[in-house]
Amino acid sequence: MELSTHLRDYLLGSRQIDALAVRQARLISRCITDDTVREELTIVCLLLLAALRKGSPRAGRETMLAPLDEELLAFHASGWRNDTAGAPDWLEEIGTKRRAAADTVEKLFTDATRFSPVAGQELQGVNASWPVIVTDGRLAGFSRFWCSAGSLERRHLPTLLAAPLYGVDESVVAAALHHVFVKRSLLSGDNRFHSRQIAAAALACFSRFLILSGGPGTGKTSVVVQLLRTLLHAFPDMTADRIALCAPTGRAKARLAESIDSGIERLSVVYGNHPDHRDRTDLSLAGLHRKTVHGLLGQRPDGTFRHDRDNPLPMQVVVVDEASMVPLNLFSALLDACGDSCRIILVGDMHQLPSVEAGAVLGDLTEVFATVPEQATLTRKTLEQVRRVVDGIPADGSEELERCLLPSSHHQEVGRLADHVMILTRSYRSSSSISACADAVNRGDVHEALRRIVASASGDGVAGDMAPGIQPIRRWLEDFFGDERIASAYRVLADTSRYPVDPEAQRAAAETVLRASAILTIVNEGPRGRRAVNRMAKELYRARTGAVQAGRFYYGMPVILGTNHHDLDLYNGDMGVVIHGENDGVKVLFPRGRHTVRVSPDLIPDAEPAFALTVHKSQGSEFDDVLLVLPEQESPLLTRQIVYTGITRAKRRVKILGGSAILASAIGRRERREGGLRIG
Repeated sequence: MELSTHLRDYLLGSRQIDALAVRQARLISRCITDDTVREELTIVCLLLLAALRKGSPRAGRETMLAPLDEELLAFHASGWRNDTAGAPDWLEEIGTKRRAAADTVEKLFTDATRFSPVAGQELQGVNASWPVIVTDGRLAGFSRFWCSAGSLERRHLPTLLAAPLYGVDESVVAAALHHVFVKRSLLSGDNRFHSRQIAAAALACFSRFLILSGGPGTGKTSVVVQLLRTLLHAFPDMTADRIALCAPTGRAKARLAESIDSGIERLSVVYGNHPDHRDRTDLSLAGLHRKTVHGLLGQRPDGTFRHDRDNPLPMQVVVVDEASMVPLNLFSALLDACGDSCRIILVGDMHQLPSVEAGAVLGDLTEVFATVPEQATLTRKTLEQVRRVVDGIPADGSEELERCLLPSSHHQEVGRLADHVMILTRSYRSSSSISACADAVNRGDVHEALRRIVASASGDGVAGDMAPGIQPIRRWLEDFFGDERIASAYRVLADTSRYPVDPEAQRAAAETVLRASAILTIVNEGPRGRRAVNRMAKELYRARTGAVQAGRFYYGMPVILGTNHHDLDLYNGDMGVVIHGENDGVKVLFPRGRHTVRVSPDLIPDAEPAFALTVHKSQGSEFDDVLLVLPEQESPLLTRQIVYTGITRAKRRVKILGGSAILASAIGRRERREGGLRIG
């Protein structure tokens, strides 16, 4: 059997590519008539597609060969060794042929014309006819992503970052900030916003491009409404109907919109029955656009967008929430569709896992700040400007504003991104022990992180469990199903006798179930993988609740989508529950803030049980309690980012199931993606 066949089966079996990628590799390779070269091109395509899925839009030799690393091969093979169906053919073959794969990859970099017309060197000029695979001798990638990265690096981002910072009337900005944060504050009593939150609103007035970053619970989403209010008051020609809020998933979009709606409701209470013209400006934010990024751009069935450079969006401000999950080509398309005067505001956690698809835009742009002390991002001139416009506004953490000053030793490495980033540092959501543990993990401080995890009690906060096997997971599930609040919610969702149904009761119960608890795994396969945990949870759920079967699910079961359904306004990663609908029909209910989307399971064949999720799929979600399940053996898939992301999904309590040695190894390993954005 040929190497390409073994490689295909291995990458498919280990979920490093999917069936679509296999078809893409086969289609591309058909352009070559020489059998030997076609075999080599198939290998190149499969390895590039695996790198792309892992997030590298432009991959070098080592990145392309990473799936054949002995440690990774051993990890993926371990899940098959005890399989009763027998080990797959690739198990013994693939490890012996790394040299052949390496030789094939080398041919791409040293003589791309061998694969002509499919592969070739990077071309210059906007009208150049690009080959499918592009290389510059050091990196290689598919032209779609290669060109997207080039457009961002050479055109979009330099233009945004070159916009002048100091041409705005400071007195107008100061008056707008005073109205938003003092005169008509959303907070009651003596509560005050943090100084960095206020500084972010000021910075948005001075810049066309702003990154607002911070860990979970630092107020990123909630401060967006303050930031937009400030812009509306500082720029009278700006209107709310030309502001767009967008996110990569429907779930993230709904949560951002919910935060905006909550802020507007509080404003309505503050203003009472007689709002003045400035108050009405604030309330006009109820009319801003809320879309997924795909929806905002108007994605067509063929993947193209209605809005582009020739048909730009009519927006004055575009806010992108959960920006760490936006892939590079989608971000490039968004900037391509934004007009020359549009402000771009990215909101997200720069330490979270980047998108599974190619690109880690937020991570790439903020990586230069990783070694800067005190999360500093501002030059002295801009910091002084911010100081002037926020003067007299009461704030928590006033000393934090002074710590935003970039040390001169970091000016060169930060480059043009200085003054375009604000990092929020105070958490208002997670327990202090969760925040402290996440911070230690993010710093790579293995000793401190393990001390907090291993030494913690099993109540609120962080706890560790080194017990082997799946019994700790079963105990977690039994406790969850046995909780009376959860059991009551499941009774509402699984009830097939009540008619007519109570839509509001179903929505509230679904919210309770989906937000209360989550089991997060690192991998899909294996005894502690997502699939095995979901099988166990499904049977335990049926036994404990007596739920009636509804097709391939049970009434009341949580499910998650694996693909986008634009026509249904449902997206990859959206979570819902199976319910008894009107006219005795089976429906899946997806909460959307105060609203819901209800669809037949037949319309979403990709839906899978969601008692357990991978950490990647959990991004953008938050749960009261989280069980983070690590594999029982060392894995190169375990990184600092994946542990950080898993821990920070919890608001009240997180338990980490795994040995201290494996956990220490994960915290000490930081994932780096090759070929990402580089802005000097």
